[in-house]
Amino acid sequence: TNSHKNRNAGLYWIAASIVILLSIGAFWTFSSPSNDALFERYYQVASNTSNPIVRSNDTAPDVMTKAYIAYESQDYQNAQTLFSEAFNETSASELLFYKGISQLESGNLSDVIETLKKHQTFKDTLLEKSQWYLALAYLKSDNLIEAKTLLNSLTADASSYKYAEAKELLSE
Repeated sequence: TNSHKNRNAGLYWIAASIVILLSIGAFWTFSSPSNDALFERYYQVASNTSNPIVRSNDTAPDVMTKAYIAYESQDYQNAQTLFSEAFNETSASELLFYKGISQLESGNLSDVIETLKKHQTFKDTLLEKSQWYLALAYLKSDNLIEAKTLLNSLTADASSYKYAEAKELLSE
């Protein structure tokens, strides 16, 4: 009977160990934020720094101005179309950046990725912003390899756009 008690005690400790290990695993799994939660924490719509809107009664606004007005009015569906038209007329690369953000606001992830990748080929002054938002689009679409690649390039230089946020997001 003594060996029976020892065997039961051993089984008890094995069962207790398994419960503890499962609890730690469940805590680890459920405590790490989802990609959507991380996206929501770090995403903020880009402000229009390229073409501040100055209201004037002198002339009817051109397509580019209409695009920025739609963007600033949060009419992102209309803004996408207008940015496309304006880009076709002018080939101004920053229009692709704002079109991409409009698509991101509308939830068109595959279009966002395509647009922002195209924007980055121009290597204009919005390149790092474009990389940040493309990394967030990749994160939201569960493409962690591409998201990490872009975040790593943003953390290579401490003067990069969203450097601190990129480092923090990478660690998460």
